[in-house]
Amino acid sequence: MPLFVDDQYCATAACSCSEAILSYFRIERRGPDNSEGVLLGAVRYDLRTGRHKLESTAPGSSAKAVLQMTDTLFKALPAIADELHRRFRFMRGFADWLAQRRSEQRPPPAAAAPGRNEPCPCGSGRKYKKCCLP
Repeated sequence: MPLFVDDQYCATAACSCSEAILSYFRIERRGPDNSEGVLLGAVRYDLRTGRHKLESTAPGSSAKAVLQMTDTLFKALPAIADELHRRFRFMRGFADWLAQRRSEQRPPPAAAAPGRNEPCPCGSGRKYKKCCLP
């Protein structure tokens, strides 16, 4: 049975979490591309402690099977923990970059409307109350 594992990370720059969600999918031959992923379940993996716990299971899947897939994954690929750490650092760096970019791109605050007796900003030379006041 072909499987696919998707890893997801928190992309909130200010968040202090250190977890990855590992979602397991069974690949089936169906759909327009003759390949479709069917969710089996998900595990929350703590990058600090190396522990994992069941996040969810799909209908028809067992919690035991999803946890066993995680154990098998970590035994078969000992370097997976290092790879998850690397991806977590990349995503956290991306979140920091995105937050900085968003703060730089905020438009300047809108100028307050001129007072009734101030010159109209349209350049007519008339008072605002006699020119463009709605």
